[in-house]
Amino acid sequence: MLARRQFNVLYRGFLLRIVDLEVLPTHGDPSRLLAQIGTLLAALSFILAYVILPQYAQQSAERIALLSWGDQEFLIGTTIAVVGLFTVVAWDSIFPDRRDSLVLGVLPIRPRTIFRAKIAATAVGLGLSLAAVNAITGLGYPYAAGGIRTFFAYWAVMIAAGLFTFSALIALQGVAAATLPYRHFLKVSNILQVTTFFGILGAYFLTPGPSELEVHPHQPPPALTRFLPSFWFLGLFERWNGSKYRFFEALGWRALAGLAVSVSLAALCYALAYYRNIRRIVEEPDIGPSGRASGLRWSQIFRLATLRLAPVQRAVMLFIARTMVRSRRHRNLLAVFGGLALAISLVFAKGMLYGNSRMYADAQHYGYVPPRWNQPNTPLVAAGFVLLGMSVIGLRIAFSLPASLRANWLLRITAVHSPKAYFQAVRRSAFVLAAAPVLLAGLLFYGGVWKSAEAWGHIAVLCGVAIVLVNFLFTRFTKMPFACAYSPGSSNMRMKLPAYASAFIFAVAAAASIERGMFEMAARTVVLGIFLFAFGVFTHRRWRAFADSPFEQLRFEQESEAAVSPLQLSGDSGYGRAYRYLDVINAPPERGFGERALAFTFKSAAFVAGLCAAGFIHERVAEWRNPVPPRVGQAVDVGGRTLNYFCQGEGSPTVIFESGRGGPGIGWSRFQKEVAKYTRACWYDRAGYGWSDAAPFPHPASAIADDLHALLIRAKIPPPYVLVGASFGGLTSRVFAHRYPEGVGGMVLVDATMLMPGSVPEPPTGSYLPYFPGLLPALARLARPIGLARLAMPPDSVNVFEPRTMVESMKEMDYESMLESLEVTGLGDLPLIVLTAGRHRITPPDNPVDARRERTFEARWIEGQRALAHLSTRGEQRVFSDARHNLLRDEPQAILDAIGDVVDRGR
Repeated sequence: MLARRQFNVLYRGFLLRIVDLEVLPTHGDPSRLLAQIGTLLAALSFILAYVILPQYAQQSAERIALLSWGDQEFLIGTTIAVVGLFTVVAWDSIFPDRRDSLVLGVLPIRPRTIFRAKIAATAVGLGLSLAAVNAITGLGYPYAAGGIRTFFAYWAVMIAAGLFTFSALIALQGVAAATLPYRHFLKVSNILQVTTFFGILGAYFLTPGPSELEVHPHQPPPALTRFLPSFWFLGLFERWNGSKYRFFEALGWRALAGLAVSVSLAALCYALAYYRNIRRIVEEPDIGPSGRASGLRWSQIFRLATLRLAPVQRAVMLFIARTMVRSRRHRNLLAVFGGLALAISLVFAKGMLYGNSRMYADAQHYGYVPPRWNQPNTPLVAAGFVLLGMSVIGLRIAFSLPASLRANWLLRITAVHSPKAYFQAVRRSAFVLAAAPVLLAGLLFYGGVWKSAEAWGHIAVLCGVAIVLVNFLFTRFTKMPFACAYSPGSSNMRMKLPAYASAFIFAVAAAASIERGMFEMAARTVVLGIFLFAFGVFTHRRWRAFADSPFEQLRFEQESEAAVSPLQLSGDSGYGRAYRYLDVINAPPERGFGERALAFTFKSAAFVAGLCAAGFIHERVAEWRNPVPPRVGQAVDVGGRTLNYFCQGEGSPTVIFESGRGGPGIGWSRFQKEVAKYTRACWYDRAGYGWSDAAPFPHPASAIADDLHALLIRAKIPPPYVLVGASFGGLTSRVFAHRYPEGVGGMVLVDATMLMPGSVPEPPTGSYLPYFPGLLPALARLARPIGLARLAMPPDSVNVFEPRTMVESMKEMDYESMLESLEVTGLGDLPLIVLTAGRHRITPPDNPVDARRERTFEARWIEGQRALAHLSTRGEQRVFSDARHNLLRDEPQAILDAIGDVVDRGR
């Protein structure tokens, strides 16, 4: 009975000590923090289920068996990663430490009772984390992908994968604990903990999935799968789930062998290390301080570096630096954020790492060139943002964890300066200790390796982002670093963390792409600089207003919200802290929510108005520098507005060139000159393009066909006509031939727009959101005067007509035009040649999955183009395997040959 009570007490204590209790306040509840972590894992499981499960709704059993491999491997890999992170977080609580030896060693408790309680607490923590991360997926996925057998196979494999990961890491730590002296073990354990964290995240993000490795059901698995535990347990799952594909058996046996070896080694090493360390911990010294000479040297260097600072700023910065050096907990926390930053950077640099491997063969087939580390590239630009952001965020979170709560009274009685002095010292310390090292490393790498103007521009952008980030994160930060206890649940992180993480990844990816796009033009570079400067000034003024506020006080304790508020009648109550400074007594009352909202609205409106004014000036200057050239062609009235056209040559039939989306008719000039040698050739500008007047909204394909018909009549261009339509112009040409078939004598479709085989036209907003046809054109009309249309275009595509034609092309209504094109079910015996590009995508795919999707898309595209050729009994398709969608650039001679063939057949 006594042993059982001792076991229960020890079990509860060990279970709560998975989280370091010293970071919590005296009234803090560690179970609340554990519940918060469990809720985060359950929320992750819900998100994964929401993303993965809907795709199985209307799939056959055979199709599910093939599609589910990637999801199974991903869910297994996620479980392995979560269990590995749990082991890293509980690293110091798995083995006995000095506190266990000093406190429990002198009590009348059997060592095996302590051992059993430690094992039980660790097992329960492991089981809870594994159950939480599979809480939703473990119920929904087996139901969607199989049945009762899939349910039991899923949970058995997840437990086996988690146990394998946990036991492998315990074995690693146990080997170090059993072979090294305790003092050296503490140092090595710290390195192993950080390295393991980085390794787990790196392996999770960099492990290729089955689709990337091209796992085929009728071929042996790739050799790389032999070294990836997630694929071992994928094979074990398929084997236990009754899969008919036998190549999974070898992977399943490898999983069972790895599980047996890791569990056996972990049990042996843990038992040996436990009974060995429990005795020598007390006898051997802990990690001692480094030599005094080294400490003095670094202290002198730091004092010289902070010589020009005010005494309070120098003192706070020295206190923060020394605490970070001496506190193992805070060093590990910063190392964790550093490892997370490196892991995320590896995700962005995945193409750089694997780009030359066989895995990227399909992407290389489409022209993908892996980025080179010694040349400016987007992955390394993103890595700079990730390292900077994680460094500042990590230090900001480290400031919130206490170093020694029992000693913060020293800081309380010496806080004789105004809160602003401490806020300013903390902010400057964050910039010096977190942002400055990253900026220095960026200066050495980008400036020393890339050696280009873009490198120095990126360094300048990093400096601006560092200022903005430090000002933003340390506004409203009123805690004294390392002196305030952490209160779990006070910030509701279980709801905010997924959103913050997603926003951070999206912001980094967008910032890297936007920055590289901005550096392509001098005007965009100036806009970027102005924006960063304005945002920096805004965040600095915001921080200054916070620091100057008399209501902001320095905090030394995190007070949680209580159900019943006490009176606090003690001498050191809130009264003494709130009125320590006289300026608080005479300060005006704090503004209410309405006043603050009105001020924020006014400032935001002023900021947006300034951006619009700058964009308006930029657009006017661009139009002045690149004026519209003199008209080429003639204007014809088509009912209150004019269309521009230009003809050359003599003969019949007349070739009519129809441009693609956003392209003026003059782009056909070189083709017109060649065709005009043997017949009449004309191009025209659609409404709003080139020199033609804009049309009222809406203006779909039927209205475009009516415009062309009116133009041909008013310009007295007699039939028959051979229509040559590129891209969207091919769709409008088909609609014209359907509405006015008597005048059409032939047609050439140049990679024409169409509806993919088996697809159903949907509005741009999809089937779940309401569709407002006039919204996008209205936004485009608003964007053009302030320069957003010009800013959004690639530099090589911007011409004098481009901003206007992009806005006017929104009136052509893709969805409605596609519906009208479906009415064209046949063209009789019209001479028809369909030119098809084999590589439809303009930019090459940058990963194997997109490359395979592109290959599938191309096959469907060619099939759909073949269906266009079958609209006529005299139709013909010509495929150009290595050409892209812009056949006017890639295959000009093929277009001329097709026009000549159709003209000859029409005669």
